[in-house]
Amino acid sequence: MQYTTLHDIKRVITSFENSMNKASNKANANNKANKDLLVSDSTYKGLHLYLRQNKKGISKAFIFKYKSSDRIYKLTLGQYPHISLDKARDITTEYNSILQSLEFKEKGLSLKDYLQYMQDKYKNAKLTFKHVFTEWIEKQSIRETTKKQYMAF
Repeated sequence: MQYTTLHDIKRVITSFENSMNKASNKANANNKANKDLLVSDSTYKGLHLYLRQNKKGISKAFIFKYKSSDRIYKLTLGQYPHISLDKARDITTEYNSILQSLEFKEKGLSLKDYLQYMQDKYKNAKLTFKHVFTEWIEKQSIRETTKKQYMAF
């Protein structure tokens, strides 16, 4: 089963809800209904909508699924409708471009680990700049009020 539009997603969710209702109506000890469904996006490689029956109802989440080093990985992008289809597709496009990048291939990390590595690298770069700026501002012969204004940024 696949989807292309938001209308298709709503149709898939309704169909899944109906099948779960039918399964619960057939309260049979031998009946083990499939309580989850993974539906792929027909236009974006790796993007899936994951539906799962739980005690509160049906949870819906966008999943990015990819294969690397003969292993299949899954990353949750966010819960539907908190994350829109367009946003999930944007993230998928970004993740697919990362998977194709030379830097990612050289690191040999999973996408999740690579994203964490890049986040840490960015955070450390920000901290380094702040540290250098603070040292520079202390060495300048400017008024205290000006220093406070500079440090506010």
